[in-house]
Amino acid sequence: MASIHVVHLCSTIVPNQSDMTRNSVNGNSWSKPQIRDGDTSKYTPGVSVSGIMVGFHMRDKMPVEEVLSRASCTNPILMIDNNVVDLSGFIEHHPGGVAVLLANLGRDASADFQHVPAHSRGGVARKIVQLTVAEADFVSGSRQWGSFGNLLDHVRLMRNAFEVQSDSAREPISELVYVGQLYSQLVADHIRSFLDALSQMADIGTCPQAQKMLDQLFARALARVEYLVNKNDFPLACVIAQHMRKRCSTLLGNMLEIGVSAMGSLRSCPAVDGLPGHVQKMQSTLIEWISEEYARDNDG
Repeated sequence: MASIHVVHLCSTIVPNQSDMTRNSVNGNSWSKPQIRDGDTSKYTPGVSVSGIMVGFHMRDKMPVEEVLSRASCTNPILMIDNNVVDLSGFIEHHPGGVAVLLANLGRDASADFQHVPAHSRGGVARKIVQLTVAEADFVSGSRQWGSFGNLLDHVRLMRNAFEVQSDSAREPISELVYVGQLYSQLVADHIRSFLDALSQMADIGTCPQAQKMLDQLFARALARVEYLVNKNDFPLACVIAQHMRKRCSTLLGNMLEIGVSAMGSLRSCPAVDGLPGHVQKMQSTLIEWISEEYARDNDG
């Protein structure tokens, strides 16, 4: 049995520096504790951050599926070296900029973290310990479950692209071009990858009709954006951009909900392999979204 790690995927989808506006976490039950001298009842010495043994570490654990589902701009948590890290109050001070942190909310950022030479310094490791709110609690499952975890990481990456990159100050045509590019990438590449991965996981067939509809959605999205840019229609550009962002965010959110439910089921009943049912549900969600989006396009 292998632990289901939500494996980090290399990403070029990162938000702009101007998208940094956010508030501190309110009402977060996993809020960062205050460490006082002589009060180590919640901690155990010897947490490892990129091979450096430092400080104290909370004994509490947070299921990895909760990290996936709870993370947001107002609850900025991610995972580094099996630690759940709360970035509240730190993002705006990150020397490497806010973009890479926002793009990785809810994900395992260990690979990127370890790739930066400056992160090998002891002071950085101690900072991670200060920001750690729990230990990431991974769940064990079959190889197929590991693939499912990778898929959820991919979904979370795309959801971040649509949700944390919103900029109300962006001029409508620029916003349409920006969101249009994300939408086109989603229907042309990422949804196809989702469908292929799901098909392999549960040995279920693909839907050729859905693939054809994706082709048309991609072509129509490009044509619509080009038309509105040339026409310079600000009001309609704003409506179309909002529609694209909302529809895609909803799809990706629904997929995450299915994934979180699946991992919760595995955690509570490890002897029952319910993966095929969850995979089929996720596939149906994707195909339903494609069909609805295609119908909306025809009506519009």
